[in-house]
Amino acid sequence: YTLFNAPIFGEFQIGADIIVDKLHDCVKDATGVALYPIRIFFGAYCCYITLSQTLHGKGDSNGSGSGTSIGNRKHKASAYRKTAKVCKQMLKKWIQGGNPNLTHCLSMLNAEKCVLKRKYDNAVGHYRAAIDFTRKRGFIHMEGLATERLAYCLLVQGEREDASALHEASIRLFSDWGADKKVEVMESRWQRAIERGGR
Repeated sequence: YTLFNAPIFGEFQIGADIIVDKLHDCVKDATGVALYPIRIFFGAYCCYITLSQTLHGKGDSNGSGSGTSIGNRKHKASAYRKTAKVCKQMLKKWIQGGNPNLTHCLSMLNAEKCVLKRKYDNAVGHYRAAIDFTRKRGFIHMEGLATERLAYCLLVQGEREDASALHEASIRLFSDWGADKKVEVMESRWQRAIERGGR
């Protein structure tokens, strides 16, 4: 369950390290198991965000940062990139094979890849697509996650008012989902992010 909780609570490096270590097992066990596509998605998601932290040399605005040195994280960067690519390819295959419930996952990965390249306008478009998809299907926690990440993306661009509105929307979504601890974590991290200008 750690891999499921890590991206929800902003512990992205923990999730990235798990999927890098366990990718072979995930690939081997993925066929025919309903939860594995989401596990693969969360792993890739954590890898992209941790890679952004590593290459940008900063803790992510939506995460707790890392206790490891930047040098050590840079050493892991190639593993994060390779793992994210493999996971993303798996998701694409499942979607092409007719799985209708993973489109938002691919949109969110595309968004984080754009963030990695600092193409924030493109990232916003991908996140809005993910939000629309999850809202229509009632995937409330995934809508909350996409909305939360979009808020940080806008904050980095200096769009503080819109970012704050989205942050409040994501809090409402997670509250409706019953994730009180998540909401508590979100509120404390958002204040720190405001002080850092989203960084």
